[in-house]
Order: sequence, then C-alpha cells, then structure tokens
Amino acid sequence: MSKISSIKCPAPLPYANLLTLVFTHFGVCLDRELKETKFVPIITPGSFKHIQFFKTPTGTWKFVEDMDPEEIALVSQKYCPHIKYCSTCPQSTPSTSFLEHVMTLDEQIYELQEIVEKLEYILVQHTDVLDGIAHNQAIMDNHLNCIQTLLTTHVSEIHQKLGDLITMGSLTRQCALKAVLSLPLNKHKAPLMLPNSYLLPKP
Repeated sequence: MSKISSIKCPAPLPYANLLTLVFTHFGVCLDRELKETKFVPIITPGSFKHIQFFKTPTGTWKFVEDMDPEEIALVSQKYCPHIKYCSTCPQSTPSTSFLEHVMTLDEQIYELQEIVEKLEYILVQHTDVLDGIAHNQAIMDNHLNCIQTLLTTHVSEIHQKLGDLITMGSLTRQCALKAVLSLPLNKHKAPLMLPNSYLLPKP
C-alpha cells in the first residue's frame, strides 16, 4: 500500500513497479527505458483529517459520509474542529410549501418549454411558406421579363417590316411613274389619265 502524508502530493499507485519487476524477471532489457525515482511520502495523522477519515468508537476506520448519525455524534465530540459535517450542527430542512413551490415552478417551466417548441414549429412553417411565396414571385418576375423581351423583339420586327414595306411601296411608285412617262404619246388617242397619287409633285 502506498504511503501518503498530504492529499496535495499525489501518491503512487500500489504495486506501481510491478510491470518493471516482471520485465526484469524475464530478462527484458530496460537500459534504454526512462527511469524516474520519486520520494514516497509517509502517512501522518494529519492525512486522515484532510480526507475526513476517522476512527469510530467501535475501533473501525470510516469516512464521515459512511458513518451513522450516532457515530458522527461520538466522533464529532473528539474531532469536531476537523469534521466538516457535524451532526450536532443544526440542519435546515426545506419546508413542504417551498418544495411545492419549486415543483410548481418546474411544471410551469416545462409548460413554457412546450409552448416555445410549438411557437418555433409554427415559425418554421410560416418561414417555409414565405420562402415558397418569394420563390414563386421570383419565377413570375422571370416569366414577365421574358414576355416583355419577346414583345419588344416582335414590335421591333414589325416596325422594321413596316419600314421595308413603305420603302418598297415608294420604289414601286417611282418605277411606275417613270414607266408611264416614258411611253410615247398618240395624237389620235385620248391622253392617259393617271390618278392623283401617281402624279409627280410639282417643283
């Protein structure tokens, strides 16, 4: 058994060198192993006071927490300054009303926790719904932008085609007027009547 004189100084375990003795017995070389030698403290009566280990009137050694109330009362008469727990000291026991109040508070806390969990669940559901609405709105905005782009493209194409038709009509008119004016005039026949739209504008 290891010997201790103070709980502040860690004591070595019992048979701490047993493995080394086994290796030495079977001839294992330990020359390259690190060896450390420490002083083993000696047990003193003060050590038992630190760890609350006292001798009872029956002659047995026990820890204070393992003693009966009668043993604590007898030991405290002799080692009262060194005993942390003394049976002669007044012990305050909680009243029944206080315990009931604590139990009521625990129940209220449990109910509040359930309410908080339900509120968190509802909040998560509403958050999911809002995320879905935002997603659908983004999709609708994209569709509207595509439709607007297509309409703008079609309107531009229509304007371009109208411009081409107007240009072609103007060229056709000019060609028809040149062809009519280039025909020879016949005295015996009535002059060719052209509509006003085909007459050349006056200078």
